[in-house]
Amino acid sequence: MQQARMLGYRVQKFANTCNVSPLELSEIIGCSETEMKLFLKGRAFISYEQLSLLAKKLKVEISALLSGNEDEYNKSIVHCMNDFDKPQNREFILDIIDEYMDILDVTCN
Repeated sequence: MQQARMLGYRVQKFANTCNVSPLELSEIIGCSETEMKLFLKGRAFISYEQLSLLAKKLKVEISALLSGNEDEYNKSIVHCMNDFDKPQNREFILDIIDEYMDILDVTCN
């Protein structure tokens, strides 16, 4: 899931730079705003075709969206959890939290 969180972060970063809202992104790829927000949080996936549409809208190459930087990830996304001695333990905990949130989302809807 680390890769999914990094991808969502990168898309959101480029979208913010271009002043494109999650609603606009969702309309571009044909999903709901809720689904887009899940993607931006790294809790949902999109197809290559959808990623291509986002890259076009954000005026970047797909490779720029896929080229996650682990240092940037650590500083920007999981900075509050960097005290773990082993990064894989941090990722394991984050995956559990994501799974819990997915279950909670389903039971609350």
